[in-house]
Amino acid sequence: SDVKVSVGDEGKTITRLAPMGQAVIEGESIEVKALEGMIDSNVEVVVVMIDDNKIYVKPKENIFICSNGDTP
Repeated sequence: SDVKVSVGDEGKTITRLAPMGQAVIEGESIEVKALEGMIDSNVEVVVVMIDDNKIYVKPKENIFICSNGDTP
């Protein structure tokens, strides 16, 4: 399927990503890959990278981990 997903799109995992799995992004169920580690099912994720038709995601709550002024 030709799903049009962009970096920054948000969704939720519907299977565990270990590291590949299924997530609903922008209303479409698609195969995604965890950027690092594993992600449980039913976790809100954001698309961080698209490479060679692989869609990499990471948990949404980790996006703002450096918003307190510390350097990453």
